[in-house]
Amino acid sequence: MLTELGIAIVVLMFAPAPIQAADPLPPSLADRIREYAAGVFDELGVPGAVVVVVDDEGTRFAEGFGSADGEGRAITPQTPFRIASLSKQLTGLAARQLVDAGTLSLDTTVGDILPWFGEANADAAAITVLDLLAHTAGWSERDGTAALIDASASDDALERSVRRLSAVEGIGPGRPFEYSNASYDVLGLVIASVSGTGFEAHLREHVLEPLGMEDTHLSWETAADGGIAEGHYPFFGIPLAYDLPFSRATLPSASMISSGEDLGHVLTALLADGRFGTTIVLEPGAASSMRIPLVEPFPASGYGWGWWSYPLYEAGVRIVGDADAHYEAPIILEHSGSLGTFASEMVLMPEASLGIVVLTNLNDEAAPSRFYQAHVGIASILSGLEPPELTSYDDPLRQVAKPLMLVTVLLQAVGIAIAVRRLRAWRRAPPIESSTFGWRVRHLVLPLALDTAVPAVFWLLLAEASQLLPVDWIRVVVLAPDIGIALGLITLLGIGWGVLRTVLTVLAIGRRTDAEPKSAG
Repeated sequence: MLTELGIAIVVLMFAPAPIQAADPLPPSLADRIREYAAGVFDELGVPGAVVVVVDDEGTRFAEGFGSADGEGRAITPQTPFRIASLSKQLTGLAARQLVDAGTLSLDTTVGDILPWFGEANADAAAITVLDLLAHTAGWSERDGTAALIDASASDDALERSVRRLSAVEGIGPGRPFEYSNASYDVLGLVIASVSGTGFEAHLREHVLEPLGMEDTHLSWETAADGGIAEGHYPFFGIPLAYDLPFSRATLPSASMISSGEDLGHVLTALLADGRFGTTIVLEPGAASSMRIPLVEPFPASGYGWGWWSYPLYEAGVRIVGDADAHYEAPIILEHSGSLGTFASEMVLMPEASLGIVVLTNLNDEAAPSRFYQAHVGIASILSGLEPPELTSYDDPLRQVAKPLMLVTVLLQAVGIAIAVRRLRAWRRAPPIESSTFGWRVRHLVLPLALDTAVPAVFWLLLAEASQLLPVDWIRVVVLAPDIGIALGLITLLGIGWGVLRTVLTVLAIGRRTDAEPKSAG
């Protein structure tokens, strides 16, 4: 009997904290959120989504919308989604724990932890933990996305990626803010090195298990077994099921897989001064200090620990008193995760002690802004206001890029058909005037210049839109397949056909004989 009692006590001591039930939202408020969310997902054409609202005691609203796969499996709050950049919040939380424990400090340099990090670039070794958390180490957005197509499942995938990042020119401490996955991937390897257990094992032991995150996965295999929602990519506007590579090399920054319910646990702990149930996840005061930005990259907005912070202007009010009138709005902490097949959003409302999670299994990175407004709309409803309508903030050219590419391919195909017909006529009867300078400029030089210019314009536009210069076509094909395929066709039909047509034209007009000139009419 005593032995059984002792075992029971040990089990209770080390078991994950029980999930505390919070009072559900008032029915009328829950109905407003449900109606708004359903309307947004319908307008966006999202196959499946989940919305979770929590406070410092637990979940107050959790509901799935639509289906998780082609077989119609219903989305639930426990359905795993690829959360992309929301991975940074979990990595930032793990880093904060190590800072509280004295294992790391904000001034700790990467070189202190990874002695080889400065071999290719001496300045790299001086990058601090603060630089990593605040994106002030000098890596570009492109540097951080390079490993997204690395599908290697090897144990050294993260280290190989970080070694590549250590050799990037221009990195160092205190650089201007530039959001980059690279910072959090390096931070992940720092955490792995000081823990001595590896990043994944450390995250499970110190973050996932204490927070009861049973539906959060750090590998594709376990996520598949756990019923991950099927991602959908908008092939020229038509949502189709599509799997993007799972990159273990970018796990700390962009590759974790989690559910709406699990992410709600994270928000609950951050609202409850680092507690989740009876488990202490963060030292007292640490959660509130994480709301203070480490860097202020733009007016009225800050960043730190994986969170943007800025005023929720939709809930602002104008204050008129004896002094000058002024405008006040609650400060929220927010972040989104963007992948070609998933969009994810989280927001903390500290003053209202509320948190929101929105996950969808569809995205459109050609025109993404409308996919990242639902969480703010729900925050407005919780603030007693009407949610704003979905509005596209994307560049107009970016919004029409896919249709424009389709039209271009169609026009190129029509032009080729016309040119083939003309070439056949010239082979039968080469035109008499083909030997003149003007004819050759019109039929050889100008067409080739136009054929070359069309794909060149699209490559430059893609470089401008994606900040990829030179454009990595393989990466584009993998992460944005319809754009990559269309770009390949435009290039082939432009430059490839242009060169071939020029050669065939030269051969055709060379058949003309001075003895019996003919005209094609």
